[in-house]
Amino acid sequence: MIRSDSRRELRPYQWEVIMPALEGRNIIIWLPTGAGKTRAAAYVAKRHLETVDGAKVVVLVNRVHLVTQHCEEFSRMLDKRWAITTLSGDMGPRAGFGHLARSHDLLICTAELLQMALTSPEEEEHVELNAFSLLVVDECHHTHKDTVYNIILSRYLQHKLQRTRPLPQVLGLTASPGTGGASTLDGAIDHILQLCANLDTWRIMSPQNYRPQLQEHSPQPCKQYNLCHRRSQVRIYYTVSRGPVVIDRTFKDWKPGGAIHCRNCGEAWGLQMIYKSVKLPALKVRSMLLETPRGRVQAKKWSRVPFLVPDFDYLQHCTQNLSDFTLD
Repeated sequence: MIRSDSRRELRPYQWEVIMPALEGRNIIIWLPTGAGKTRAAAYVAKRHLETVDGAKVVVLVNRVHLVTQHCEEFSRMLDKRWAITTLSGDMGPRAGFGHLARSHDLLICTAELLQMALTSPEEEEHVELNAFSLLVVDECHHTHKDTVYNIILSRYLQHKLQRTRPLPQVLGLTASPGTGGASTLDGAIDHILQLCANLDTWRIMSPQNYRPQLQEHSPQPCKQYNLCHRRSQVRIYYTVSRGPVVIDRTFKDWKPGGAIHCRNCGEAWGLQMIYKSVKLPALKVRSMLLETPRGRVQAKKWSRVPFLVPDFDYLQHCTQNLSDFTLD
């Protein structure tokens, strides 16, 4: 029976994100859930096995049920000439990890089992990272702090710094790299850069030229993160006890952290908002820090004050009594 080629076809946006990986670079593929990250990774593995001498691929997952799910996707992409095996903690008695890795072309397993094999003194169980030429990390946004993913990749980075042995190409997969709980843009950027460093990543790849095709084929809304630009005029709605009030303010070239001039005293104040959540069209403010012209900082809680911003670009600062202040 001839396998249908349609099972191996990639959409244009998938081709776009895998191209650096086909050239041997370490990348993170960032596609929304249901957009075909695993199929894209399976194609990279297929081309790697076909073009790299002595190629051997390991696919790491962080949940047991994903072992079978990924095996089905990779098996649809690869020819029968490639030997595939799976390992997870619920499989019962089995051959040693090292033995299975050496006798198969592609191994799909939970990350915990690879970590145990890396530290095992038993010959049948032990394996080194350089036994593989391609390391695929599913849900790679979990590669941080003391997770198993990060422990494995820390070992990878140690070997890279020592330059004592060849190391596998790294391919990360994620639907959302996240912000690491950061509440500021700089904090989110630091989190992303740290994730890239942990995975020794050259670049995070998401569709640019074929974004419309991605939005057409993806069954879920596609998340898009952009740097927001302030419009010359933003209408801010906020609610107080006496009812909704609409206030117009002109932002123009005002930047976050800029001066706030009080009409009463004529002096410049500084203000920083700390957000509890940013979910359009409502912005709930947890607290604010108000810095006086003399450098004294006052903290004020606004936990129950929602800001409804229907035409929202970016709201970084505000004041408790807007009628007394202008933003410059």
